Amino acid sequence: MNRKIIIILPIVAMIAALILLYIALTNGLLGQAGIRGLDYCEHSRNTMVKQPANTYSNIGFIFSGLYIAWQMLKEKYSHKMNRLTTTLFYPTFFATLCVLMGPGSMAMHASTTLTGSYFDVLSMYLIAAFMFSYALIRLFNLSATGFFSAFSMVLFVCNLVYFYLSNSFSWLDRHTIFGFFIVSATLLEFSIILRNKIAIDKKWAIFYCITFLIAFIIWHFSKTGNILCYEYSLIQGHAIWHLLNALALYFMFRYYVSENKESKLIPS
Repeated sequence: MNRKIIIILPIVAMIAALILLYIALTNGLLGQAGIRGLDYCEHSRNTMVKQPANTYSNIGFIFSGLYIAWQMLKEKYSHKMNRLTTTLFYPTFFATLCVLMGPGSMAMHASTTLTGSYFDVLSMYLIAAFMFSYALIRLFNLSATGFFSAFSMVLFVCNLVYFYLSNSFSWLDRHTIFGFFIVSATLLEFSIILRNKIAIDKKWAIFYCITFLIAFIIWHFSKTGNILCYEYSLIQGHAIWHLLNALALYFMFRYYVSENKESKLIPS
């Protein structure tokens, strides 16, 4: 298969998602503007894009995904032996999911609608599902079937919480279940390092954790009513959260591609 699919699919996904988002916004297909996203400080404007800073900062995810795809297309890390460097599926899928986080989050911040909010959390769930599933198959040396099974399970559980269980349990919401799988993925990565004793550059995981922690602190203190909230400013803490998370995803990618093990031990 032509390696150009690594960059072509993320580009096609980006263009299609942005066009569909534009059509949805201009035709009111996401519903009437509401209150979704307003707890992230930025004032909702009476324009097509309700929260410009929190919307356009999601371009960071698109850039991160395309840059990852470009580096993989150029086989920059081909001297390493891991699933990202020895297959087309995993790098293409990961880069595409990173790209789609942009339009997904834009849908909520541009529209402030309930439907837009779902696309926002769905993009988060897709990344969490990848991180968890990718860690799981590497820990137990599973095949692509194991990856798809775990990926589907995570998406099912996250959507179950979003649509049903969050109404029954006050402590369980769309962010809690996302955090659960992100933390679980991180713990699995620690297990991989300790149990499998693979050659991997741990500094990228440290960069990821530090960046995500800083982003989380900014996310918390820039929420509506908190000390870093300036609702009419175009410099928004939540926008910085988006940009830092895009950077964190790139660091996670560098951690993934730094893994090096014998190719014969790597199922497809």
